[in-house]
Amino acid sequence: MEGSVEKAQGLMKLCDQLKEEREMLRKQNDNNHWSQTVELAAAQEKQMEVCTVCGAFLIVGDAQSV
Repeated sequence: MEGSVEKAQGLMKLCDQLKEEREMLRKQNDNNHWSQTVELAAAQEKQMEVCTVCGAFLIVGDAQSV
C-alpha cells in the first residue's frame, strides 16, 4: 500500500480541476442559453404600425379582413 497516498492526492487534484472546468462550462452554457433566448424573442417579435384612420396597432404585412 505504499505510494497510495501520493496517487490519491494526484487523483483528488485532478477531480478538483475537472470540477472547476465543469463549473466554467456550465456558466458559459447558461450565458449562451440566455443570449439565444433573447435573439429568438427578437426574431419572433412582430413589426407593428399605427393605423392612420383609427390609431389602432396593425401588424405589418398582415392580411386585411373584409
